[in-house]
Amino acid sequence: MPSFIEDILSDAQGQSGPVATLLRRVKVAVSKLDNKKVEEWVDKELKGYGPEDEVPEYREIKGSPIARGVVGGWEPIIFPADAAKFSKAPIGQSIPAMESQIINTKGSLIFPYPPQVMAMLNKTNRRQMIECGVKFDPSALVAIVEAVRTLILEWALESAAAGITGSAETAEADRAKAAPVSINIGSIGYFTGNLGAGNIAADITSSAVIDRVQYLIGEIKSHVGDLTKEGLNETELRERVAAVENEIKKSSPDHKVLRSLLDGLREIFIHASGGLVSSGVIFLLNQVLGTGVPIPG
Repeated sequence: MPSFIEDILSDAQGQSGPVATLLRRVKVAVSKLDNKKVEEWVDKELKGYGPEDEVPEYREIKGSPIARGVVGGWEPIIFPADAAKFSKAPIGQSIPAMESQIINTKGSLIFPYPPQVMAMLNKTNRRQMIECGVKFDPSALVAIVEAVRTLILEWALESAAAGITGSAETAEADRAKAAPVSINIGSIGYFTGNLGAGNIAADITSSAVIDRVQYLIGEIKSHVGDLTKEGLNETELRERVAAVENEIKKSSPDHKVLRSLLDGLREIFIHASGGLVSSGVIFLLNQVLGTGVPIPG
């Protein structure tokens, strides 16, 4: 009967099964082997990389800078300097969400720039930008998923070569051999991001996205003074925020209602003066809603 490691090795060599499933099997194996370093990597691939995490080099995508104003469609951005920097983006999205997006997406995708970049564009352009980022082909996500599959394959090969089986009978000996066997990745040191937790419509009422909405609402409420200075009507803002709060407090928030409320909230920020706080809120809303992913027609 094949060992646990041999099973993972066999599955990693093929390309038919989801990498998310493969990662979960590796998680079971490394937890038995007490290999914390690999287990931490697996957790990040399954759950996504946060704003403070260093994103592996294989998760860097390249594309074309693009923006959309209040009026008109998407247009290319021409940066006079650092064009290469603004044509790259580190994708922190989880592998399960990424695989789902690969299946469900048609056309190009966009990675949104951080709020400070949007604020910079609004300052240097004559018209306000409401969305901007790196436009890229979905094949870039496929490349990330396959890079993870290859890393799992290499880890399984090294584990097998070290005599690790993953079976209960050899657990103690396996743990002693497992420490030197790790997954080697580089990292990139600039802004981290996702294509938006909840880009797939069915995910918007998941617990992870609800947590993001709660964080977003908290940020808006703590900056009401700044936002009114940037042109938002305080009464309307508080009413829309309260409506979102009431919906997410429900035991089962309604997906369509919540999306409609967040879309409405986003609209009032689009017509603000384009200040740094407003741009930051739009950025967070774009991530939650997955606005601009994929880019319409």
